[in-house]
Amino acid sequence: MDGFYQKSVKPRPRFEWSSKYIFRPLAHLVVVPLSRTPVTPPMVVMFHTLLGLYAVALIPQGQTLLPAFLMQIKTVLDGADGQLARATGQTSETGRYLDTNMDFVVNTALFLAIGAQSGQWLQAFLGWVLLALIGTTDFQWEAAHQRSRGNTFRATPEQQNDNPLVLALMKGFYNVVFGPQDRLIRAWNDGRFQAITRQARPDQLQEASQVYHTPRILDFSMNMGLATQFLLAGVCIALGRPLWYVYALYVQAGVLLLLQGYREHLTREFLKKS
Repeated sequence: MDGFYQKSVKPRPRFEWSSKYIFRPLAHLVVVPLSRTPVTPPMVVMFHTLLGLYAVALIPQGQTLLPAFLMQIKTVLDGADGQLARATGQTSETGRYLDTNMDFVVNTALFLAIGAQSGQWLQAFLGWVLLALIGTTDFQWEAAHQRSRGNTFRATPEQQNDNPLVLALMKGFYNVVFGPQDRLIRAWNDGRFQAITRQARPDQLQEASQVYHTPRILDFSMNMGLATQFLLAGVCIALGRPLWYVYALYVQAGVLLLLQGYREHLTREFLKKS
């Protein structure tokens, strides 16, 4: 069963603590029995999406512990769909887009619920924007780290029989919602590197790229993933202070800016010494 578990785990250069030590092992307990049934990963995605929407709908009603708990169950199942797909050879391009798109739907509903519960609609909107940018930064930094080392960021899906219409709809939704921020963060990432290395020698660029995309920043950014976000949001909701989660996102955004400054400093120091 260890081999089955290892097959289900997505290879990443660093790991998210809450996912590795809490949610991924719990998801495995779900994946093992599900792998013996006709249940497919997209079915799991749709179920945990509905569960997440139900959970956040309880927040404006003043409930605390139940929505907080259900959000953690949602996170377990959110990990289970991917683990099930990898363990059983059911990864697909449609599934990847579906999972990301449905996470966006639940995340949006969460901040609507925070706004309704607190009456602080501007704060809720800013939290929604920040969570999207933090998630995209995590994604783009990891992708850039892998590219700088000549690694494959995402393996080719094992299933190639996607329904063209469904896949087109999933891609279209993703491109509308995530496309602009993906381009923004990637352009910022690449633009800053180009500005720092403008005077660098050609023989310095490859190593400078690896210094700039240091795995040290991933130790922080990858721990701002959705599993950790829902754990943190759940704590705030359980305490009856959902708006505190928005404030926590301000802190995370500040940490990312500090990390950007840190890797720029590392790259400049490398260029001076090499």
